Amino acid sequence: MAEDEDPPSFDPRTWGRRDLPPPQPAPARSIPRRRLIAAGGAAAAAAAAGLAFLALRPSPRRAGAAAQPGLPPPIPLPATSDLLALEADLPKNHVAAQDSAAAAQALLRAFGSASGPFWIKVQTEGGPPPRRILWLEARRDAQGVRLDRVDDGFRAASVPVRLTPRLRLTDATDIDKESFYEAAAPKMADSLVYEFVRVMSYDFDFANDFWKGGQFQAGIEEDYDDVDRLVGKPRLVMAFIQANPFFDDRAGVPRPGRSKRLFRFAGDGAWYDFAGTSAVRSLLRTPVDGARVSSGFGPRLHPILDRIINHMGVDFACSKGTAVYAAADGQVIECRPDHGRQSYGNFMLVKHDEHLVTGYAHLDAFGEGMVPGVAVKQGQIIARSGDSGQSTGPHLHFEVRYDKTPVDPLTFENNAVRRLAGTQLDQLRVRARAIEEASR
Repeated sequence: MAEDEDPPSFDPRTWGRRDLPPPQPAPARSIPRRRLIAAGGAAAAAAAAGLAFLALRPSPRRAGAAAQPGLPPPIPLPATSDLLALEADLPKNHVAAQDSAAAAQALLRAFGSASGPFWIKVQTEGGPPPRRILWLEARRDAQGVRLDRVDDGFRAASVPVRLTPRLRLTDATDIDKESFYEAAAPKMADSLVYEFVRVMSYDFDFANDFWKGGQFQAGIEEDYDDVDRLVGKPRLVMAFIQANPFFDDRAGVPRPGRSKRLFRFAGDGAWYDFAGTSAVRSLLRTPVDGARVSSGFGPRLHPILDRIINHMGVDFACSKGTAVYAAADGQVIECRPDHGRQSYGNFMLVKHDEHLVTGYAHLDAFGEGMVPGVAVKQGQIIARSGDSGQSTGPHLHFEVRYDKTPVDPLTFENNAVRRLAGTQLDQLRVRARAIEEASR
C-alpha cells in the first residue's frame, strides 16, 4: 500500500463515499421449483458433508438491525409462504435478482427445507436499484438464520429466537352436541381435541358418559416471539371434564356424575391429577374409538336365543373394520377363528398378568402378526371389529376376566400405573396451582 493512501475502512458508513465501483457478484442461478421443494434432504446432506461457510453457529452479534447512516432502512417483508416466493418477492423490493437467488439458496441450505412461512428482514446497500444485500434475517417458527455478505456470497449463522410461553384457558363449555368433538372443535385445534379425549379415555367413555351433558375446559400453552408473533403449535397442558349423572337405559345401569382435572407434567410429558396420580390406567375401558355401549354387563334377553342369559362382557356398537386396541400390555394367548358360526365368532384372548385377561369377540379379522405368544402394548391395534359368530350386526364384545371370573369392564377398579412423589410432585403442584389460579 502506498504511504499516501488511506488504509481500507471497515466502517460501512464510509463505503458509499468511494468512487470505486462495487465488486460484481458471481452469477447466481434461480432455484427451480422442483429443486426447491425437494431439496430439504439434500441440503441437510450438504451441511453434513462440511460446507463450513454455511455451518450454523451462534451469531456473535446482531449489527445492522437498525438503519445505518447512508443506507436505506431494513425492509421487513410480509410472511413468505416458501423460499421460491421469497426469490420472487425480493426483486420487488429493489434487490438484485442475482442476490435474491443466492439468498434463497443459502436459506434453503440453512433451514433444510423450502416450506414456510418465513418472516424476512433485509438490509441492502444504498444507491439506485437494483441493490445488493448486505444482510438478511429470516425466521421460521423457533429457528432464526442471519445471512451476512462475504465476498460474492453469504455466510449463514443461527440467530437465537427468544420465545415466551403464554397460557390460554378456554371457557367452561357445555357438552350439548351430538358428540364431544362438535362441542370442543370451536375451542381448540383438532390435534388438541384428540389429545384431550386420549388422556381422559381411561376414566370416561366419550360415546356414552355424556347423554345428560356435562362441561369441559382446556388449558392451552402457546409460544410467542419477541415481536408478539405466535410460533409453533399449541400444547394442551390442562384438561378438565365433568359428566352429569344419568340412567343408562341401553346398559340398564345408573351412571354417576363425576369430574376429572389433569395436568401435563413437564418432567416426562405425561398426565397426572393434583395428587400426582397418573392418568394412564392399567386398563382401557373402551378398546374402540367412538363406539357406544349397545349392551351392558349382566343378565339380559339374548337377541338371538330369545332367553335370559348372563352377558359376560360389554358390547360396543361400531362399524365393521373399526380398529380394536389392546386394553393393556400383555401377551396374546388365543386367536380362535370362526368355524361354523360359533357363538363368539373370531375371538382373541390377551393375558395381562397372573390375574387379568381380556377377551375380544365377533371380530372381522385379527391384526397383522397376531398369533398366540406375541407380546402387545396398551393401545396397539390387535384386531378389526366385525359381526362374526352369533351376531345381529357389527360390534365388539369386550370381556374382562379377573382370576377367571368375568367382571364389568365399565366398573372394574382401574389402577394407575404411576404416581409422582417428592420433588416431582412439588413441581407438578406448583404448575397446577398456577393454572388453577388463572382459571378463576
